[in-house]
Amino acid sequence: MAVWKKLNPVTGEYEEIPGANFSEGGENETEVIPDLSGKTAIFMGDSYTVGMSAMLKTMCAEFGLAPDNRGKVSSSICGDVEGTRGFSPMWSRTNAVCNEYVTAGKTDDVALIVFMGGANDGFGLETWVGSGIADTDTNHIYGAMHSILNAFRKTFPKAKIMTVLQPSNYNRTVSSVTDDETAAIFGFADIDSLQKMDDYQFSNYAMFVKERAVAEVATFYNTAILDCCFNWHSVLNADDRAKYWNADKLHLSSAGYEDVANAIREKIIKIFSEDGVDDSIVYFSGAKGVVTEKQVTAAVEAYMEANRMSSATIGEVTLKADKWIGTASPYSQVVQIDGVTENSQVDLTPSIEQLAIFHNKDLAFVTENVDGEVTVYALGDKPLNDYTIQVTITEVYV
Repeated sequence: MAVWKKLNPVTGEYEEIPGANFSEGGENETEVIPDLSGKTAIFMGDSYTVGMSAMLKTMCAEFGLAPDNRGKVSSSICGDVEGTRGFSPMWSRTNAVCNEYVTAGKTDDVALIVFMGGANDGFGLETWVGSGIADTDTNHIYGAMHSILNAFRKTFPKAKIMTVLQPSNYNRTVSSVTDDETAAIFGFADIDSLQKMDDYQFSNYAMFVKERAVAEVATFYNTAILDCCFNWHSVLNADDRAKYWNADKLHLSSAGYEDVANAIREKIIKIFSEDGVDDSIVYFSGAKGVVTEKQVTAAVEAYMEANRMSSATIGEVTLKADKWIGTASPYSQVVQIDGVTENSQVDLTPSIEQLAIFHNKDLAFVTENVDGEVTVYALGDKPLNDYTIQVTITEVYV
């Protein structure tokens, strides 16, 4: 468990909080951070990780971490070590890093691993991205991600792993694709479909395709996920491009790198807080974006608050053949059930034998509770027999 420190506003120093294992927050509260002194943080990435080197070093000092920055300019996630596909692929470099720490006997020193990549990979669906989560070919993003995260997981079992979904860019051009065959490789029906996009859309699409695969494999390994792609500043927005991206259209500006570094810092505090809810992706739906565990938890809590239910009770009701009212389906009869209030939800739960009987007779029952008076409706032919059926009674407050 991490030691936690709190900033003393008078001295400007972080002071240890004995016994704390949480992350405080709030507009008027002082920030609490984990103390990871003596531990190491490995940063695996490309030129983005290199570009944040000074920022990451400063951030690590705040946590007491020793940074091991393995960013490499132009490095791709996938590819071969010979360089015929990709460049200095991260899966291969990850294996080298793991071997270094094993040889040195320092695997337990690593408390945090931060991975980010994808900008330098191609985005052909079959040629670069791969066929899906079962693809283990390191020439593909899916397979390379499997190799990277599995190697980190096995080599550093005590470390927290964070996968950063890399920001998009806008350095690709629609005019670079000139035929249906190439368009199909990128996932388009034909060249006409592709050319309906502008360069910003096409570039954004390319990064979304790659990071979607990264996110899926990261979810498979249950790593923490920091989304700086799908829910970050957008290359489709002119103001965002001017502020957060470099003029080369690929790399970030100082403001962009600072924003990502700050997001990593906040994520570190989050994942070491041990509060049980992280912003990791648990469901993904194409280019529409992501749904996080935090969002799901909030939605469930909101629903439960709006539809609070107490524990259910079990009872029974007897439906008399001579009590049905009506000349045609649905027939009805008012019944008395002990324990029912105006807030009760009453559900009939027939036995297996009764279900078979009702099925053969094309018969179904539904219930309605109006101010504590329960009416049962029979759909189909009027029942000719008495039935005693189990009921479940649940109090619902809306």
